[in-house]
Amino acid sequence: MSTNHPQKPVNASVLTIGAAFLILTIVVSALALGRPFLLPLVLAIVVWYVIASLRDFMAGIELGSFTLPRWLSLLLSMLVIGFIAYFVINIVLTSFASLIGDFPTYVADANRLLALVQGLLPEGVTIDINLQNQFDRILGIANNFAGQLRLVTQNLVIVVIYVAFMLVEDQRFGAKLRHLFPNDDDYSRARQMLGAISRKIQAYLAVKTLMSLITAVLAYIILLVFDINYAPVWAMLVFFLNFIPVVGSIIAVMLPVAMAVLQFWEVSPWVILIVTGLLIGIQQFVGSFLEPRFLGSSLNLSPLIILVALSFWGFLWGPVGMLISVPVTVMMAIIFASVPATRWIAVLLSQNGDSVEEEFGPVVMPAATRSEKPNS
Repeated sequence: MSTNHPQKPVNASVLTIGAAFLILTIVVSALALGRPFLLPLVLAIVVWYVIASLRDFMAGIELGSFTLPRWLSLLLSMLVIGFIAYFVINIVLTSFASLIGDFPTYVADANRLLALVQGLLPEGVTIDINLQNQFDRILGIANNFAGQLRLVTQNLVIVVIYVAFMLVEDQRFGAKLRHLFPNDDDYSRARQMLGAISRKIQAYLAVKTLMSLITAVLAYIILLVFDINYAPVWAMLVFFLNFIPVVGSIIAVMLPVAMAVLQFWEVSPWVILIVTGLLIGIQQFVGSFLEPRFLGSSLNLSPLIILVALSFWGFLWGPVGMLISVPVTVMMAIIFASVPATRWIAVLLSQNGDSVEEEFGPVVMPAATRSEKPNS
């Protein structure tokens, strides 16, 4: 005679994990499939924040009793960002074509340098490197990046339209927020929270853009002084790569130094040492001294999170995704930190968690992770 045992209810935590995994799968699939639509939108959001930061900075400048009207500050900031974007795209596309055309020459120089190094090694020690394959791989990455940049230029009109409508909505958002929160206390808290999020994201993007620009200009001057080939290309890459902490600054130094090695290893080896030292010095000065004084105790991302973000966005959206991966992750971390219920996610994303608590207050753990008190 069989005994019927009551079925145990499914554990709520298992359902929660399953639902979270399903939602994550849907989000990743939507990001991958929606790339043609989402990439211009994300770029427009980043550009909008930079323009809004520059607009607010210009509007806050006081010359005696004169201040720039808001509309004039907006117009000037749009012109500045538009000029920079045109300058960057024009130089990168034209210089990339020239650099790719000269690749065979640099392959030959690199092979001669490798043969020289091989001759200096002890007998029996060999360097098994196929430089042609490595240069072909670099060439493929460069062509891919140029193709992504051309794709961005093709969608430039869409990005401009998005930015224009975002700037218009920026003026109307206060009225919409008022209708969403009729209660005065709720409206005040929502406005305060959204204002804090917006200010921190604008401050991060503005300071990061300024620091990257300073680094790129100083690097460009050094490369010009020592007559390093394709100085505009390396300066543009320095600007973009400095948005990627740690990894970006290392690559930003390695690329122009590699060009200096190929140019001067036979003629003037001391130029290589000087250029390397100056470029490292600029990165250290801006990254370790100048930038912390502007950003203060801002949210620092964990190096592991940076690598994961690079891999994730690079896998989804290619080189352009890698460039925007860290700014987008920082924006998400700031939003998570500004909301008490999700502040624990910001702590996991940060380097040590101290800056999150200092700027945003104590962490509120989700209810599922709190230890329940035993019933007395």
